[in-house]
Amino acid sequence: MSFDQEVTEYVAGRHIRMLNLTHGVLWDSTFSITENDGASSLTLSMRSVTRNPLKRVMMRLIAPMVQRALDKDVEATKAYAEKAADREGDSDAS
Repeated sequence: MSFDQEVTEYVAGRHIRMLNLTHGVLWDSTFSITENDGASSLTLSMRSVTRNPLKRVMMRLIAPMVQRALDKDVEATKAYAEKAADREGDSDAS
């Protein structure tokens, strides 16, 4: 499944916050980057908000599936960033 997200906050190199309304559920997602001793950490926080009790239950039921999909996305992002850093390191050595 894919959907559009609205960027509501953006601080380059720090965080991005996005909102999406899908099937009556507001998804509030924040990606934050922190640096510690030359290493970077990416943290993703997602929150679903709905007034519909049935949809609240559905969100609890699909949470493990969403978590697995997000884990794959974050791992792919990590691999891409590390590959880009390796390429950058190689060009610095030249």
